[in-house]
Amino acid sequence: MVEDVKIEQETEKEDYRGIIDQYFETHQAFFKNDTSKVVFLEGVLVGFVLEAQRMTNPDKKGNEPFWGTLHDLRIDQRLLMELFPKAVNKLKQLGYSYKSLVKEISAYMQNTGATWGLTPVELSWYFSHGLASYQNFRRKKQDNLTSKEE
Repeated sequence: MVEDVKIEQETEKEDYRGIIDQYFETHQAFFKNDTSKVVFLEGVLVGFVLEAQRMTNPDKKGNEPFWGTLHDLRIDQRLLMELFPKAVNKLKQLGYSYKSLVKEISAYMQNTGATWGLTPVELSWYFSHGLASYQNFRRKKQDNLTSKEE
């Protein structure tokens, strides 16, 4: 009986693939290539990390220690490669899980290959835009009422 409820809850959870596909389709002209998309999505993920930190300690406004890892939003490829596992780990530590989003980001990372083809300025710009846009990827409000786990 308990397992049936758990399975039912899992099927109600957001699949970020559809949200991401729709977002990229709507904003085709904005993204230069798959690298720009993965950098943007990593910014989205970090937006969720920062939000999770605020929600974990609501008494301290602006409590977002993860900002310290963002190097004043001067982003290069190496920093992006370091941030992804740090963001996933921080979400896990805080009791949040965005498995579907992480899976999609990972798939985009694999598609970009080793040569990214964007300047550090472009990387910073796409990442910052993702960070500012993370709320566009939020689950529906009724699904987010009772559980921090995705």
